[in-house]
Amino acid sequence: MIRPPKAPNQEKAPVVLRRLFDEHKTTLRAVSARTREIDETGKGIDYTYISGLVNGREVPSPRALELLAGVFDLAPEFFIEYRILKLRGELDLRANGSDAAIERYLTVTGEGTR
Repeated sequence: MIRPPKAPNQEKAPVVLRRLFDEHKTTLRAVSARTREIDETGKGIDYTYISGLVNGREVPSPRALELLAGVFDLAPEFFIEYRILKLRGELDLRANGSDAAIERYLTVTGEGTR
C-alpha cells in the first residue's frame, strides 16, 4: 500500500533517501534490485545512480523518484523534487498550451487569474 506523505516533505532527496535507507536498513544494491522488480520495463535503477542520488551528485529524474517511492511504499509526490518536476511540466507552454500554462503560473505565483 502506498502511503501518502503525512505533511509535504520539504527536504532534498539526498536527505530523505539517507533517512529511508536507514529506516528500512537496506543497501544500494538491494534497492536497485527492488527497482528492477517493480519497473514495468525490468530495467530499474543502477545502484551507482542511486548512490549519486543519495550523495547529491545526481539530479533525480521523475522515473527514478517514482521507482524509489515504490520501493519505500510512498507516493512519488513525497519527494519535493518530484513535485517541482510535475509543476515544471504543468508550466510547459508547448505541452499544455499557453492558456493552461499561464493559468497555472498565475495560480502558483498568486498573481491571480486572467
